[in-house]
Amino acid sequence: MNTVSDALHALAALLDYTVPAGLLVLFALPSLLNHRHERRIDRQLRDAERGGGAVRRRTGVGRRTSGGPVALAPGTCQVRGAGHAA
Repeated sequence: MNTVSDALHALAALLDYTVPAGLLVLFALPSLLNHRHERRIDRQLRDAERGGGAVRRRTGVGRRTSGGPVALAPGTCQVRGAGHAA
């Protein structure tokens, strides 16, 4: 019986630390993401004021990096906006 009680106390102690940490992340994350977004916009405005014509483009999965054709996944519809299978 003592080992069960010790395990419950250990679980309660773990939750005492993880719940506030999780809430902190839950409330702070949107603010941090917005701050990052604002810094990016400020950087773009500064570059535009300086006349820096070079625009940095982020490339990632699913983004077109050239004017070439886009490879579609098998069984997808080619009509823009139609997300159902053909």
